[in-house]
Amino acid sequence: MRCYFLRNGHIVAVEELTGLSDKEAIVKAEVLFSESEIPVGAFEVWDQTRVIVRHPSIAQEPAWAGGGPAAMEGEARWHMVLMPS
Repeated sequence: MRCYFLRNGHIVAVEELTGLSDKEAIVKAEVLFSESEIPVGAFEVWDQTRVIVRHPSIAQEPAWAGGGPAAMEGEARWHMVLMPS
């Protein structure tokens, strides 16, 4: 398992967590996060491709956050909803 420490959505440090259960890895990551000497805003613990925990938890991003166009607002949005092409 690995613990990734993030700042502004970018990995700034990684810690190997070997031989631990999921719960033990979460506790260890919380301790490392709270005692970090570098400023970090979040951490994630992964077991290969399986995410164990994200702290703080990440809210569902709106569909447009991935780089696509922003959601339509106001009158244009309702025109699209009521009169689809």
